[in-house]
Amino acid sequence: MREIVSLQKLVYSFKAVAAKVETLVTFGLEQVSNGTRLILTHSGWEGLAEQSVFEMFEQGWDSQFLDRLGAPVGKNEMSGASSRATTMYLRC
Repeated sequence: MREIVSLQKLVYSFKAVAAKVETLVTFGLEQVSNGTRLILTHSGWEGLAEQSVFEMFEQGWDSQFLDRLGAPVGKNEMSGASSRATTMYLRC
């Protein structure tokens, strides 16, 4: 566990055998007019040489986690030489 802010944020490090880099997973909660927004950010892919592993994890979040919570209301993907991250927004 890297950070816990009650009713706001949970941050932990994650290292999978396939990734070979330590990444950071952040779950944030944000109050919105019609409920709560869950903001999931998986970052720290800078040391990853293969784009395919990054894409595999992104698809895994979609199929194994986010689909079970509800329909994503937005998705922001950032990729580049120095920064790769996926941020997904859901209304819960």
